[in-house]
Amino acid sequence: MRSVIRNRHGYTLVELLVVLSILTMASMSLAYLAKPSRSAIDPEIAVQMLVTHLRAARTNAIRANQEITLGIDLTRREFGGAPDLAAYRMADGVEMHVVTAGDRIIKEGLVRVRFFADGSCSGALIILRRGTRGIEVSVDWLTGATSTRIVDGRHYKS
Repeated sequence: MRSVIRNRHGYTLVELLVVLSILTMASMSLAYLAKPSRSAIDPEIAVQMLVTHLRAARTNAIRANQEITLGIDLTRREFGGAPDLAAYRMADGVEMHVVTAGDRIIKEGLVRVRFFADGSCSGALIILRRGTRGIEVSVDWLTGATSTRIVDGRHYKS
């Protein structure tokens, strides 16, 4: 009698499914660990909302051919005043600092950025910060254009 010797090449379907399920669970756990925390995302969301409000105010000032004012409340950490946009309040722990001309400070903690019909504005430098990481939002006085830049906490003081 001859014995049949099978040469076994490859893997069974069950073995492949087990390996795929293990890889899936490992990748899901790594994705969960690698996602940024909410505290890291909050300043970016606030910056996006601030830039949206600033650009909307400038656009509406040009379109309506009249001055539009965007108010910033440093005490309550909120801003608003752009037509068609609700006021936005930042998350706890996000600090806000504003550098602007002295006449733009209405009273302690309240600042206004004025956009004019020709697209120019009063100008401002707004810093949003959580911990040592900050993001600057610069509003050019001549063109009203906004730009952002990430700033390490060692480069500016409160």
